[in-house]
Amino acid sequence: MDESKKNQIILVVVVVLLLCFVFGFVFFNIKKGKSENGEFTAKFKQIYSSDYDLMILDNQYILGLYDGKINVVIDQNGKEISRTNTEIIYSDFYKMNDGNYLISNYENDQMSLYVFDGKKIELYDVVSDIHYGKPIVNSDQELVGFIEIKDNGFDYYDVYKKEVSYYDDYTIPSNDIYEMKSDNTLIVMKDNLYGAIHLDEEVVIPFQYKSIKDVGKNTFICQDKNGNYGIIENDSVIVKFSYKVINRYGDYYLIVDKKNKMSLFDSYFNNLTGFKMDYDSLIDFDLNSESNSIMLYQSGKDVFIVNNYLEDYYKTEYDKHNLYVYHDKELNKYEEYGFFMDDNVYLYDKDYHVIIYDHLMNELGNIELSASKIESITKINDYMMEIVYYYQDGIKTLKYYDYSGREVEYDLGKQVIRNDTYVGFLSNDQKVLTIQSKNKTIAELKDDNIRLNGDIIVTKNSIYKLETS
Repeated sequence: MDESKKNQIILVVVVVLLLCFVFGFVFFNIKKGKSENGEFTAKFKQIYSSDYDLMILDNQYILGLYDGKINVVIDQNGKEISRTNTEIIYSDFYKMNDGNYLISNYENDQMSLYVFDGKKIELYDVVSDIHYGKPIVNSDQELVGFIEIKDNGFDYYDVYKKEVSYYDDYTIPSNDIYEMKSDNTLIVMKDNLYGAIHLDEEVVIPFQYKSIKDVGKNTFICQDKNGNYGIIENDSVIVKFSYKVINRYGDYYLIVDKKNKMSLFDSYFNNLTGFKMDYDSLIDFDLNSESNSIMLYQSGKDVFIVNNYLEDYYKTEYDKHNLYVYHDKELNKYEEYGFFMDDNVYLYDKDYHVIIYDHLMNELGNIELSASKIESITKINDYMMEIVYYYQDGIKTLKYYDYSGREVEYDLGKQVIRNDTYVGFLSNDQKVLTIQSKNKTIAELKDDNIRLNGDIIVTKNSIYKLETS
């Protein structure tokens, strides 16, 4: 090889090495600049658009409706996976125990049912004996069947057997939805007293109680003819009928004795606190009511108990104004007139002096409100909360405060997305979704009826994905 060619090769190698070094240096600095400066980008990519009104079925499927009728099913990628041959009028949707969805419709004095199996919607059954059924679901919120109340009893349709059974000897309370938490067991009435039967009409609990509540796993809170509460489990009395109140809240029970003293029990009926908490004798407790003034909240292993949480809302006057906090096997008491809780705890007195605590009851701040009633206190993001309340003249208002109690100007809405890179805020009217990184807006979506569904954003007529880099 002559000297000139050799020099040319050396020159080419040097140039290539220099280019590699330059590109590597630039790439390293770009990457370094993004991670240090937080210069991330985001954009909303539209993956579906139509004239259909979009309704979320679950985190996999969206329904396309036209004039209130089902026309199409769309998946998470914006692909239409099923079109109906005829528009389907629907009343409601229910998850079945096989993962499919059942769609109910009531027309022409009969119940028509359609099934969606993830691929197509087709007719499942037409039930002429059921004109308007109320659903029964199990403890997993899966559909079991439908009940229709009649003058002389009720009819029951089993969605899996496609059979109607007739119960003429029993009556059943009129509910919008019935929850069957224990082994195909229905709570029914006979001769004005409650009992429980299996669907084959085998009597599980005799008809001798003023009220019964199924709390799952064949466990029932019952009130006897004298108004005393006890607990029956698998046909045996495991908590004797000697208490004024018993109710189940998640993993716990609250039990009130005849001296108006309340105690916290776990799901195994271990007495955790002893009967040390005051119970307000003015509370008219109803086992079957979802709006009793006694309430329990859980935050990790901590338990928060109030027995007047609806006092300000209903303007009732109770004697006891205590919040009890069960933490690390100890019970602590706080005075309060009103109470709200999310990641933080909010207590206020009759003068609407709000004190803000974290969930360990460390005080964060306080607010003086000129109010006649507080409707809600809600965490918006890690820095602020929203308070909806009424002025003394009855005018409703909404204001924002940081957790020290300082009023702040804010118009982005509630925080609905959060990760290490960015956060997302949805406006109160659900028309603007704002994405911010380090307090800088990097993307904004404006549309009607914005909703988040897993990794996608569903609006009135469109579906979007948020792309970030």
